[in-house]
Amino acid sequence: MKIRLLTFISIMFLSLATVTAQIREKGIFIEMNAGYGQVSYGDYHKGYAILSPALGYQFGTYWAAGVKVKFETGDYGDYTTVGAYTQYSFLNLHKLKLFAEGQISYSKESSDKDYIDPSYKYDNDYMEAGITFGGSYTLCNHLNFIARYLYIGYSDSPRRHEGAYLGSGRGIIDANLCRLQIGLQYIF
Repeated sequence: MKIRLLTFISIMFLSLATVTAQIREKGIFIEMNAGYGQVSYGDYHKGYAILSPALGYQFGTYWAAGVKVKFETGDYGDYTTVGAYTQYSFLNLHKLKLFAEGQISYSKESSDKDYIDPSYKYDNDYMEAGITFGGSYTLCNHLNFIARYLYIGYSDSPRRHEGAYLGSGRGIIDANLCRLQIGLQYIF
């Protein structure tokens, strides 16, 4: 009976070690993130979707870097954003990671839609450079669930002073809904 119990416990520990060893900590990854935002002008409120694919490389447990493109769609204008980022994972608990992500991006309005307020139509292109915080949870050896939220840094966006933000200039802390991004990451 003792031998069977010891054999069973040994097999359980070995299988647990095998599962742990399968989590990918290095390699090329692709990501797809999604979010939602809302814009307001007086009595006018309109929501828009955000899709953000990314491609990068995970250097190990702590560091990753990549490029991403973000597409925003809305009645006030469509934006396309391109950017680069470096991610540092400051807390690693087996399958759960918390990280800070340094990023720089440029957004360009890619359409000439009719505006509710014609005075709003001016050069709406903008740049951002700052830090976003997030976390990831490993679902299986190649697949991670990712969430990002909160932005601290520089922004010259015409929308930077709307909603949940702190700051009176171009240096802001932005906690607007559009900063919440959720997605999946596949590591090869």
